[in-house]
Amino acid sequence: MKILEIHIYGYGKLEDAVYSGIGDFQVFFGENEAGKSTIMSFIHSILFGFPSRQQAELRYEPKFGAKYGGRITASFPGRGKAVIERVKGKSAGDVSVVMETGERGGEELLGELLSHVDKTLFQAIFSFNLHGLQNVHSMKNEELSKFLFSAGAIGSDRLAAAENKIQKEMEGLFRPGGKIPVLNDQLKKLKQLHADLKKAEQKNGQYWAMAAERKAAAARIESLRNEADALGVRLYQLEEWMRMGPVHKKVQLLRQEAEAGTGGRFPPGGLEKLEQLNQNEIPLKGRDASLSARLAALREEAGKISPDQLVLDHEKEILSLHEKMPAYGQLVQQAKQASYKIRKLEEESDQLKDRLHLRLSDEELEQADISIFMQEKTAEAQRKKQRLAEKRAELDERFSEEKDRLVSLEEELNQVNAALLPDEELGEIRRRLAGESDPESLLRKREDLEGRSAFLKNAIRHDKASQQKQRAAVKIQALMVALICAGLIAWGLADSQWEFMLAAIPGFAFIAWLLLKKEDNSPSRFLKEELISIEKSMEELDERIKSPQAEGAFYLKERIEKDRQLRERQLQLNVRLQQQNEQYDKVIAAFEIWEEESAHADSLLAELGRQLFIPASLAQSHVHDAFMLLEKLKSVRRELRHEKAEAAAAEKAAAEIAGLANRLAELILEEAGDSVQETAFTLKKRLLEAQGKWNELKAKEAAIQELKEEKEQCVRELAYISEEKEKLFLTAEAGTEGDFIEKGIHAVKQEELQEEIRHLDRQLKLSSLTEKERVEFSAIPAPEAEIARCRETLDDIKKELPQLQDKVASLNHEIAMIEEGGLYSDLLHRFSLAKSEFNEGARKWAKYALARKLLENTAEAYKQEYMPEMLGKAEEFLSVLTGGHYVRITPKEEGAGLLVEKGDGTLFEANELSQATAEQVYVSIRLALAAAIYKRYSFPIIIDDSFVNFDHVRTRRMIELLRGLRGHQILFFTCQRHLLEHFHPDEAADLQGRKVQLADN
Repeated sequence: MKILEIHIYGYGKLEDAVYSGIGDFQVFFGENEAGKSTIMSFIHSILFGFPSRQQAELRYEPKFGAKYGGRITASFPGRGKAVIERVKGKSAGDVSVVMETGERGGEELLGELLSHVDKTLFQAIFSFNLHGLQNVHSMKNEELSKFLFSAGAIGSDRLAAAENKIQKEMEGLFRPGGKIPVLNDQLKKLKQLHADLKKAEQKNGQYWAMAAERKAAAARIESLRNEADALGVRLYQLEEWMRMGPVHKKVQLLRQEAEAGTGGRFPPGGLEKLEQLNQNEIPLKGRDASLSARLAALREEAGKISPDQLVLDHEKEILSLHEKMPAYGQLVQQAKQASYKIRKLEEESDQLKDRLHLRLSDEELEQADISIFMQEKTAEAQRKKQRLAEKRAELDERFSEEKDRLVSLEEELNQVNAALLPDEELGEIRRRLAGESDPESLLRKREDLEGRSAFLKNAIRHDKASQQKQRAAVKIQALMVALICAGLIAWGLADSQWEFMLAAIPGFAFIAWLLLKKEDNSPSRFLKEELISIEKSMEELDERIKSPQAEGAFYLKERIEKDRQLRERQLQLNVRLQQQNEQYDKVIAAFEIWEEESAHADSLLAELGRQLFIPASLAQSHVHDAFMLLEKLKSVRRELRHEKAEAAAAEKAAAEIAGLANRLAELILEEAGDSVQETAFTLKKRLLEAQGKWNELKAKEAAIQELKEEKEQCVRELAYISEEKEKLFLTAEAGTEGDFIEKGIHAVKQEELQEEIRHLDRQLKLSSLTEKERVEFSAIPAPEAEIARCRETLDDIKKELPQLQDKVASLNHEIAMIEEGGLYSDLLHRFSLAKSEFNEGARKWAKYALARKLLENTAEAYKQEYMPEMLGKAEEFLSVLTGGHYVRITPKEEGAGLLVEKGDGTLFEANELSQATAEQVYVSIRLALAAAIYKRYSFPIIIDDSFVNFDHVRTRRMIELLRGLRGHQILFFTCQRHLLEHFHPDEAADLQGRKVQLADN
């Protein structure tokens, strides 16, 4: 996995920031509070979820309302690029993953990409900071060795912490030879109570015999009670059988009788069905006779009705004439109104012709184009004529403005050209500058030397303070040894023990060696020499900067810079002059276009006048107004023609209706009416009379048909009843209705027998006896004797139980008298209580012992299976970091600890190593875990200022080692500026500057 880009929406104090172009080895540099730890936490949160509010880990929620979360773009081997975005949602946040193939997913897809590694394992193996090194500083003796072993197993100190916690809990409960732990104190008290109890037991020898006798009597009581319960159940079942036995036997007899009486088949409810069919048949026969009489009467009445067939044959004409009467009156009125409108329209037409001052014939008026397109053309032509006039005024004004601007630019360009340096003079100045040093580069070099000088002075000051501390420590050691030697000499003189005085001689020699030993000033001397060299270089640069050549170079550079600005202004003015010429040409071109458009508009107006048959002068000024008058005139003439046609049509339609009325009157009536409306009313009255008789006849015929259908239905129902009765007889195998009834009575008796059997079965089911128990009890020849035997046994038990209970009460009294003596009962209670408390503590201690054993077994298994490969890689790393001084790391034979072997074969415990070497061992083990045991996970290795205590050489080796790691991206966070000299500029990103940009929203 390789992180390519980090986009933070809002996380802690970082908002809307992008860190892009992240390489295989990326350094994030920033001062304190710049956001290094925030970015590390952001990476963990995006990959594994935001910390919950219950966790102690910081959530880094934005303070100023920014969107909580962000996204990481990363590449995964075999899967390609993926964009992982996590924003505020549920406790861990809502995550979405988008692959470059278009595949989308959530937590499940992210788990697959991360090989289901959780946050704890990732932080333990691939992410570490100063915390682990601080643990190395604070631990001593065996704790440091166990910590390094734990780091080599799981990447952190959790294994060692768990072992220490278990050991502490166990020692708090029990320690061999101890007195303070809880179990030690309880065991001591328990032994004392047991001794006291044995002494009291000897005085109460018969106590145990009584207790045994009481126990036997109690057991006999329990046995007799169980036997009595069983006999009670047996007695209850026998008494229940005595009650239900006759019912059981009766059911058996009834079933035998039912099986013997089973005869031929008979339909269920057959008698009821036959009776129902007979009841339905009687009213049907009466209904059939009634329907026959009603049919005869209706046929007789229908023969007496005769409608007027001539009127009915002309029904449509009569109805049509009646319906047209309202229209006839309207047509007569419409003809009168049309005549009036014709006169008014002719007057309006004459008025419009007078307004146009034109004498157009009807043919010319018809040829004039007054379509909607012509209306638009005339309106647009008149508007365009007006716009052209306005545009001419605008062009005149623009022409004057553009001409003034062009003159102004030409004058300014001439001034700039006059101020430029000649090319020969400019070339000479550049040749003079080329032969002299650049003052700006000299100033930059001096600033760099000042920074290095300040760094070296700080280093010398720290080295001097360290040497002073060492000298003070040597003096203290010499003083202590001198005091010891003086004490030995005084003792020897006092007791005449010359061997004590001789023993003080090596001490004085050691003091002399301490005081005369030369200090190793090589690092300080090297720094001072380097500082002197830098100060000399700074003096040389000051002389070069203050030289006359440098001052002349400043003047020449100013002239070149001024000429450069003038040439840039010349270029700008040339561009603007070219643009202004283009604008001027555009105005001239606009004049030409205007003339073309004006000529085209005049031509169009003349053509429109010809199409409308109006003079050219009228067309040039009022073409659209003339069009509107022509359109109105043509509309009036069209409406006039329409009204004349409507009047003729109304008169024709009225004449047709009057003709139809006269023809029907001659055919049907004896004489016609005085008017068309009266004739139509008389014909409608005759039609209604004929229709009434016709409808009455049709109603009689419909009633006859309905009665015929009802009679046929009655006949069908009677036939259906006869068929159903035959089916019943056939089912019961009866020849006549009498045979069927006889068989039905027999079937009823069988049903009553079955009902009685079901009733008795219900009684048996309510009994507590099961079917199996009833069969069992039915085989007992004399149940009364069995009942008597059970009752006799129960009586014997009832007699024996009180005797045993009295015996137990007597024994309880005697034992209580012994126990109330005081000593034995009290000691027994205290011993039992102490034993229970001790057992509880022992079980708790055993749990911790088992956990420690499991932890030891796990550590041993890891030491045998996985640690050799990890230690081999860690030894390789340690050899590189220490320059070959330490070559091997081996686990202890017993327990969880490590030994480090020097190049000469010397073995060191972890606590015997120097602080820096212990840190190198820790870093080697952490990196070996990622490179060996967890090599299948190609996750980035994230390091946060973990090498601040390394000197220059150790730091360089550490960086070289990290560069040598394959298959892992390295993300290194630091606030130490001097570390940046070990990296290429493209590898270092300053969190306040380079490689940081605002996100594009």
